[in-house]
Amino acid sequence: MRMNDKEIICCAQLLYGGIKEYHAVVIKSDIFPGSGDYEDPVDVQEDKEITCYQVLFEDLVNPENYNSGRTFLLLEEARQYIESVEGFICWL
Repeated sequence: MRMNDKEIICCAQLLYGGIKEYHAVVIKSDIFPGSGDYEDPVDVQEDKEITCYQVLFEDLVNPENYNSGRTFLLLEEARQYIESVEGFICWL
């Protein structure tokens, strides 16, 4: 499965406010985003070309859209982050 030409690695089901189900996905990316803040050290502020894993959350109002969460160097870190979100139910 793919999203915006990126490979979806895994998908989770979550529950918002105990009422509305939504999804989170982990996609594989080749760019780890920098902060863009000129006050940060150069190695932090600039994007890096490296394999990483981005967490995206389904938009509660428009389920066709996904919003960016965080980016991780390791897949296991991305999965742990999703599992720590309030309302996590299971992996699909």
